[in-house]
Amino acid sequence: MTTTQVRPASSARPTQPASGLLLTVLLGGLFMSLLDISIVNIAIGPLRDGLHASGAQLQLIVSGYVMTYAVLLVTGARLGGRLGHRTVFRCGLAGFVLTSAACGLAPTAPALIGCRLAQGAAAAFMLPQVMSLIQVCFPAGPSRSRALGWYGLVLASGTVSGQLLGGVLLQLDVAGLGWRSIFLVNVPIGLVLLWLSARALPRHTRTPGTNLDVAGTGLLGAIIGLLVVPLVLGHENGWPVWGFVAWGIAALLVPVFVVVERAASAPVVPGDLLRTPGLLTGLTVVLVVITGYAAYLFVFSVHLQTTLGMSPLGTGLTFLPLAIGFAASSLLSPHLPAHATRWLILAGLLLCAVVFVALGQVVGDGNRPGAVLLVFFGLVGVGQGFAITPVMGIALSRVPVRRAGEASGVLSCAFQLAQVLGVAAVGSLFLSVADRSGTASAAHLICVLIALGLGLGVVAARRLLIVTR
Repeated sequence: MTTTQVRPASSARPTQPASGLLLTVLLGGLFMSLLDISIVNIAIGPLRDGLHASGAQLQLIVSGYVMTYAVLLVTGARLGGRLGHRTVFRCGLAGFVLTSAACGLAPTAPALIGCRLAQGAAAAFMLPQVMSLIQVCFPAGPSRSRALGWYGLVLASGTVSGQLLGGVLLQLDVAGLGWRSIFLVNVPIGLVLLWLSARALPRHTRTPGTNLDVAGTGLLGAIIGLLVVPLVLGHENGWPVWGFVAWGIAALLVPVFVVVERAASAPVVPGDLLRTPGLLTGLTVVLVVITGYAAYLFVFSVHLQTTLGMSPLGTGLTFLPLAIGFAASSLLSPHLPAHATRWLILAGLLLCAVVFVALGQVVGDGNRPGAVLLVFFGLVGVGQGFAITPVMGIALSRVPVRRAGEASGVLSCAFQLAQVLGVAAVGSLFLSVADRSGTASAAHLICVLIALGLGLGVVAARRLLIVTR
């Protein structure tokens, strides 16, 4: 693979060389923002009991964070270009600490929903600066490849870590805080990162001429909300008419969004950036893989706790081989020859597809799968690590450094929308089938669908390798 190196604009040059401390701070902020996507799933029971929350309120507590997170990511990237990546990262981090504390102290379910929406907004301003600063501060080559490898590792392991850490915190019940500990744990960690960021982050890293697209952002938020809310709430409410009306309105807003974006001087979804060789194809692979990833985390969390009677901690420990497998393959991938890394993308996706077919057979009988489940989860982690981390690097390899923030926002938005689709769409299908046929049969169906989706991912990945050859 050959890449074209583009020198960053002078205003985007860091004032200090990239360091381990810089990467630690950036990935620490990334990890916290990802952790809060999944950690709430483990605390559904305590949240229901402690706040007397209805099912609909619980779904909004889980999904509200991701929705504002996805909608505002590109805007967060643009603000980093206008105001400086250091400034926006630190403001987003400070906001995340404050909103995490507010979540932990929320007295009612509606108050917690509002705090979760604000927490997702803070994360959206913080996260895009991570990829932007990696692109600017780490020169193209082995240094950036290693940084992207760690980025990919944290990006995909954050969700699993949320499951495990949530189980541990609830099991320990520190100071009798119960569910509140899953939010309050962010406060001391965030304060340390905020202090370190003053020393580690470079100054004067902004992109001249970066504008905001308020109309496009508003329309995108409306479309996502109109699509996601009925998916999240429809199952519990018997798929009411208002949900189908919302989807119809969303469909009507899509062409309006396209027209507005074409007329915008700085569209929230820049068409010319999407025409960068390999970027759109790479986003397709990301959407397919992460949708399945989020779906099976949700499905197996429900199946293990509902059908098999596992505790939250036991469920989190069951996912541990997934994180270990992903860590091992993500860290190994940057050290392999380029041609081997490229072919391992296809091999990793194929491995995951085969494993999900086998997983469907294992969970379909409703019995406790034992050690075989741990082995299968480990293999899925290995396959995803070899696939998703190199795909990110290849998809971004042709993006000019001066547009790293925009590409970061688009890529991150794709990740979060895939998370929403995995939990909302596939999760609703799982719950609907489970009501009729039981969770074991529903889990089997979802495993087959994920395997088919990964087959499409193989086709898209093959196209990515051809385009970026």
